[in-house]
Amino acid sequence: KEIHFYFDFISPYAWLAFQALPKTLEGISHRVHYHPVLFGALLKHHGQLGPAEMPSKRDWTYRQVMWLAKQQGTVLKMPASHPFNPLALLRLAVATSANGEPNRYVVESIFKHVWCEGLEATDADRLATLQ
Repeated sequence: KEIHFYFDFISPYAWLAFQALPKTLEGISHRVHYHPVLFGALLKHHGQLGPAEMPSKRDWTYRQVMWLAKQQGTVLKMPASHPFNPLALLRLAVATSANGEPNRYVVESIFKHVWCEGLEATDADRLATLQ
């Protein structure tokens, strides 16, 4: 059996879902395929704004993801700037394999870079350490 996990590093919900996968799949033999997507492009295609682009939704979303992370026992430190342009992070993930499908280690490394340090996710010097 196979699971296709679509995500954008900009989403704290994607980070929380990624962290929950191992426990969710415990004892089940499934192969997970990781697919980076540009969430902003999906929103634009459907004529929508992201939750972080609306002040009241942004505040509620940030509170909710912090609560969810605590309930889940997952580290979550908001990046210094959010929203941010995740394109460089997505390109890095895609570039790590010939078929554009990064492995779990790559995805985890980039997610931690964004959601565990509370720093600028797209800082050039920090991005260089990921490559």
